[in-house]
Amino acid sequence: EKGTSRSPVAYAGWTEDIKELLGLAASGPVSWFAILGAWYEAQGNVEASVPSLVLHALRNYAVLFVVALVGIAGFTKFRADSLQNLRTSSSTTLDDLTH
Repeated sequence: EKGTSRSPVAYAGWTEDIKELLGLAASGPVSWFAILGAWYEAQGNVEASVPSLVLHALRNYAVLFVVALVGIAGFTKFRADSLQNLRTSSSTTLDDLTH
């Protein structure tokens, strides 16, 4: 028995979206919060030095970058699923009608 099902929809620009959003996050909020977090961690520490501040900033950056990557991947997946849900047409295959 033939039935109808929703036609698949391709989200063609997802790789470009991830690349663009990750680039924006890495050069903006991820960097800012990594530096701000390192500065905050160094407050009250009399033994804090520039190398330790840099190491804290790099560690914070790596953690925040991974968090941003997971968030952006989730957002992109949500957009792809939403696009599929907007699809209203249905497809079916027809038998050979030439006879």
